[in-house]
Amino acid sequence: MNELTVEEKLKLVRSLFERKPVDKDAFDRFREKFPKASEQIIRTMTHHLYVDGHIALLDMLCELEMFLRQEIEEIGYGKISEIVYHLNNFVLLESIMPETAQDVVDSISEIEVELKDDKPDVKAALSMLAELKEFVEGHADMPDIC
Repeated sequence: MNELTVEEKLKLVRSLFERKPVDKDAFDRFREKFPKASEQIIRTMTHHLYVDGHIALLDMLCELEMFLRQEIEEIGYGKISEIVYHLNNFVLLESIMPETAQDVVDSISEIEVELKDDKPDVKAALSMLAELKEFVEGHADMPDIC
C-alpha cells in the first residue's frame, strides 16, 4: 500500500464507493476467505466494513477537511468512535473464525505436549497459556508456540 501514490489511493477509494453492490462483493470475498464461518458472522463482518464502516471513515475524513477549512469548529468524537466501533467489531469477529479456532486448538496441543514431557517446563507452559488467554480475549495476537 505504501508504494501507491496519493492519486492511486484516491482512485481505489472512489472505486470502492462506486462499486455496486459493494456489500454482495464483500460478502462473497469473506465467504471465500472464511468458508467455515456462519452466514450471520460473514454478514456482520460485511456490515462493519462495507455497509457502515467505509461510510463512517469517509465521514470522518470529510470532517477533518471541514475543520481545516474552518467550516466546523471542532472534530467530533462521534465520527472517530464510530470508526473504532466498526473496526473493533470486525477484528473481534475475525478472531473467532473457525479457521482461527484451529490455531487455538494447535496451540493447546503444543501446551499439552510440553506438559506431558518427562521434564515439563511448567513456566513456559504457563506463559503460553497466558498468551493464549490474551488472544482468546481479543487482547493480543496468536501466541508464537513454536
